[in-house]
Parts: sequence; C-alpha cells; structure tokens
Amino acid sequence: MGGLYKVQYFKNEKLKTKIYYLCVVNNMSAICIPRVDANLEISYIKETMNNLNIGYVKKIREFPLKNDSNHKRILMRFKWKENNEQSKNLQKQMEMLGSLKVVHNMPWYWKLVVAQ
Repeated sequence: MGGLYKVQYFKNEKLKTKIYYLCVVNNMSAICIPRVDANLEISYIKETMNNLNIGYVKKIREFPLKNDSNHKRILMRFKWKENNEQSKNLQKQMEMLGSLKVVHNMPWYWKLVVAQ
C-alpha cells in the first residue's frame, strides 16, 4: 500500500477499545464498505463513488465475507478532491463520526468506514 495512507488509532485502556480515525496522506484515504450484496458489480460501486464529485476511486478490491455468501466487503483507495468544500466537509465528518452513509439507490445506502 506504499505509504499513501495510514490508519491511526488511540487505545482506550478503560474501555478496552481502539478508536480509529481517518488519516489522509497526499489526499488519499483507505475506505471500507463492510457489507454489500455479493451480486453488486465493482464497476457500479466505482462509478457511483466517482459520480459523487468529491474525488475518485484509485484502487478497489472485494473480499467475500466468511460466514455470509450473500455479501462481500469492499476496500478502496480514495483520492479526495483538493479545493472542494464538500470533499473537505465529508472528510471532517468521517473523521469525527467514524463513518459516512452514501445513498446509491434510494433508499439503499452503503456505510463507508475507515479501513483498518
């Protein structure tokens, strides 16, 4: 993955949890869609993300879920647009809330999270 992005986390010893946050390096982020329908084409996901006009998908991979043959996981490298207010606001929101929801086919949406 060549140092283009990294995910950093803080460990909370009291709660025994790790808090992940988005770290953007060279305007690139590692983003995961934890669960999508297995029949959904990668080209559809890439086209939908690119059409948001906040950046573009540089690389995308799919992985089957271990215990669910009807769904898969998507990992992507996403290049955020520079000098775009909407892009900056969504990056901030993802950092603060840990996820974003992208409606791809009303009312269906994908939950985007920071890839770990």
